[in-house]
Amino acid sequence: MNFGDPTFSIIIFAMIGVFYFFMIRPQQKKAKQEERFVDELSKGQKVVTSTGIHGKVVSLDKDKG
Repeated sequence: MNFGDPTFSIIIFAMIGVFYFFMIRPQQKKAKQEERFVDELSKGQKVVTSTGIHGKVVSLDKDKG
């Protein structure tokens, strides 16, 4: 394998692109979705945790993260 070959560079950049679109991008979208969900929470709203526990929002403290 010759590292000066342009095909090698194209393959490396393609692998980086695939890694970005299948690993990093979905994580960023999920983080934005979770942040939006927390911002839209209101007192009295019913929620379900990721483990399946059902509950109701009793109070909100926007200062704590």
